[in-house]
Amino acid sequence: MKQLADQQIDITSCRFYLRFKSFFVIYHTTIYDHPFKCQSYIVSYTDPLQQIVNYGNIIVFVQLNLQFYAFIQKYRFSQRSLSQYIDIPSSLHSKVNELFPLVELSDEFILISVERIRHKCVKIPFDGVFCLSEIRLDYEHD
Repeated sequence: MKQLADQQIDITSCRFYLRFKSFFVIYHTTIYDHPFKCQSYIVSYTDPLQQIVNYGNIIVFVQLNLQFYAFIQKYRFSQRSLSQYIDIPSSLHSKVNELFPLVELSDEFILISVERIRHKCVKIPFDGVFCLSEIRLDYEHD
């Protein structure tokens, strides 16, 4: 609520959703009451200022007028990288670290437009942090 108030958004004019469908892809939230075994709340999203990919957990979707937003708890990049743990040529290090970043869940929350969401992600616990990877399926089946 504080995040919405900070952006001078009237909470009474918002609608909140636990799921969001974009074409054939359905995203869920961490508070969705029927999560099954999927974790479709973990997503990658773009940062228009820094031109980098970030990651987060979707807490809730917010509709304001006709625009949809995702309220996200951000992951921060770990000081460690996957290339420190595997024996591969150094020329491949940057690509491996880009495709499989090591992250930690932060206490930072942001509100982003759903258009900034890139892909769902898979999260794997790894040596006290998480290894994330984007699921790059353009079409999926419900």
